Amino acid sequence: STPTGKELSLTIWDSRGEAVPLEIPDDFAIGPFGGFDVDVPLPADAPLGNFQINARMGPSEETARGEQSYLYGSFRVAEYKAPTFQVKVTADKEEYVRGDSLSFRVDGRYLFGAPMAAADVRWWVTRSETSFQPKNEDWEGYWFGEEWNWWEDQERAPTSGMVAEGTERLAGDGTLAGATALEFADMRGPASVTIEGQVTDLDRSSIAGQRSVVVHPGRFYVGAKKLNEGLVRAGEDFAVGVVALTPE
Repeated sequence: STPTGKELSLTIWDSRGEAVPLEIPDDFAIGPFGGFDVDVPLPADAPLGNFQINARMGPSEETARGEQSYLYGSFRVAEYKAPTFQVKVTADKEEYVRGDSLSFRVDGRYLFGAPMAAADVRWWVTRSETSFQPKNEDWEGYWFGEEWNWWEDQERAPTSGMVAEGTERLAGDGTLAGATALEFADMRGPASVTIEGQVTDLDRSSIAGQRSVVVHPGRFYVGAKKLNEGLVRAGEDFAVGVVALTPE
């Protein structure tokens, strides 16, 4: 059962191992759903780094009997630094077909307008499965894609993961132009492809941007729909509607 109303004691140590002063309410206890929450303002001069939390359930006299329960956690205190630059990733199209070449561009620029010339940039392209849904509601109820059994997964080529990656430097205008082939060996349906670019400034601060596009397995999709109402008896005709649609 939930130990509703059980007393709690809380201790927080800073990155130097010193206890943080706390102002805990007298009725600090476990709530009706087995949880608790409390606001802990940190001192303005608190050190940076990892802080440790220790929550103990049960009054102190239970310690000797070994009846206390403990909960440990941690959080990091860091100094906020406003970003001084931005990163933008663009692609030449929003939709592609398997076999196309994906062209992309990473643009790093300081907020005051200057390009981040010669800055380090790491880029990577990943893919994951998605689904095709016609934009016209007239084709509602049609199934587009391949149906497979779970035990067939290990026999197929992977349909998600890394496509390409690289580490380079931005050109003098603060840009990097890249391209990768969308030659996917096995596609059960469309793929969502994400291009990410991470630019690192001279002070080693990094900011990333990303752009996602869709890759279709072919120039058109074939959809099927059962037209019979309810169950079909043995010997009856099984009516199926078939349609071929372009991604547009």
